[in-house]
Amino acid sequence: MSNNINADETWEVTPNAYFSGTKSLRLRNFSIDAGNIDELYSATFDMTGADTIFLSYKWAYANRVTETDDRFRISVSGDCGESWSVRKLRKGLTTLPTANPTNTQFTPSGSADWDGETLVLVGGNWFNDRFRVKFDFTSYGGNNLYLDDINIVGSFPTGVREVQPVFMYNIYPNPSEYEMTLELVQIQNEWVQVELYNALGALCETLYQGQIGSGMHRISIPHQSAGLYTVVLKKEGHVNTQKIVFK
Repeated sequence: MSNNINADETWEVTPNAYFSGTKSLRLRNFSIDAGNIDELYSATFDMTGADTIFLSYKWAYANRVTETDDRFRISVSGDCGESWSVRKLRKGLTTLPTANPTNTQFTPSGSADWDGETLVLVGGNWFNDRFRVKFDFTSYGGNNLYLDDINIVGSFPTGVREVQPVFMYNIYPNPSEYEMTLELVQIQNEWVQVELYNALGALCETLYQGQIGSGMHRISIPHQSAGLYTVVLKKEGHVNTQKIVFK
């Protein structure tokens, strides 16, 4: 899931650049005002019984020739996103660039323009069924950022288990006095169902049901009576929930 706090450019699937496969995630930071923030969340994963979590990813980024200093953070949560622990901070002038500076829109031209790393998570409160990952980016006038090959691997007594992100989405504004928008990022064509439930667990409305292709999709959530609601996303045997509040 992505959180487009400032309602400008946001994370999107693109076929224009990738480290492997045929697509990657892109944030067109070149067009974002300084100080704006964009967040990308994973689904909730079950890491119960694991003793180590390996979080790997690849990224591509070029600064502008003029001095700018974007911020890229990777955080993890063991309580479904109620609280976050920053595990890596990369800065646009020092540890974030993977290619030469340019004052034009950056697109990686090959594998040499990419870098990657694996974060090793031990201890902490993450080894339960509420583990999540967040990538957040604060713009300070820099250039575009690309993400690819995001993998989460848990080390269990019986071996290792690789977990791929299932849902990437954002619901905004939340809370709201009006309708909300669900932005859903799809890597591939899949069957998806989106439902809205009230605080008593009753189904209010099926917001979407059917096949949905790769890319960014927007689904409207009509305004409801004031209160707490739950958006339920279902696809290919997976379920994810998000609390929302209408005023």
